[in-house]
Amino acid sequence: MCGKIQRTGRDILQNSAGWDGVMVMGVMGDGRCYGRCWLQERSGLGVSYVPRVLPMDKVQTAVKSGDMKALEACILLAKTVPTFDLNGEDENGVTGLIEACIAGNEEMVSLLLEAGCPAQPPGGFRHSPLRGATVCGQAHLIPLLLNAGADPNALSEGNRTPLMGACFLRKGVDESKSALCVKALLSDERTDPTIRNSFGESALDLAKIRGYIESITLVEEALEAWEKKVGLG
Repeated sequence: MCGKIQRTGRDILQNSAGWDGVMVMGVMGDGRCYGRCWLQERSGLGVSYVPRVLPMDKVQTAVKSGDMKALEACILLAKTVPTFDLNGEDENGVTGLIEACIAGNEEMVSLLLEAGCPAQPPGGFRHSPLRGATVCGQAHLIPLLLNAGADPNALSEGNRTPLMGACFLRKGVDESKSALCVKALLSDERTDPTIRNSFGESALDLAKIRGYIESITLVEEALEAWEKKVGLG
């Protein structure tokens, strides 16, 4: 590592599982964050310490591994070190919140939202948490994200909407999850089924490509209702 270590803080992290996490945090001279966490187990046999090095520049790592302790540590670091961005993107434009949505981890999604990660990312984003949830069939997260301020028509790279994601799931995702996501999105009257991606495809086109019969019916009904609403029917 390059740069002089600048010690910035030491905090205690507690949770209901009976652990104390003692974290020493700092920032390298070149602006990079680092951190080390010791987990202290409270038991009748005494105290045991388990050192763990946390990749503090990657909230995504904690999420991908499903490590709540590491994620809590990252949130604590973000509160202490101004230069640490809890909502930072990786090289693919994916944030920790988006990773949690992809994984369908409601506990992590809620924790990150409560910590200030936006359900609707600011301008210039490449991907959105809502699309991350829909393209992976995580219907249970859609109401949570919408209630937290997510835009159902947010455009990701390629002019792709969350509804398009629901109609063209990632390979390997059970196709029955498509209709669940479509229903959850269409429950928000703002959801526009007429938007087309950069290839000129609509959500309906994508559902037909994949052969999602129930989703096709749902989107066709939504298109009819939308046209009536905007005075085209």
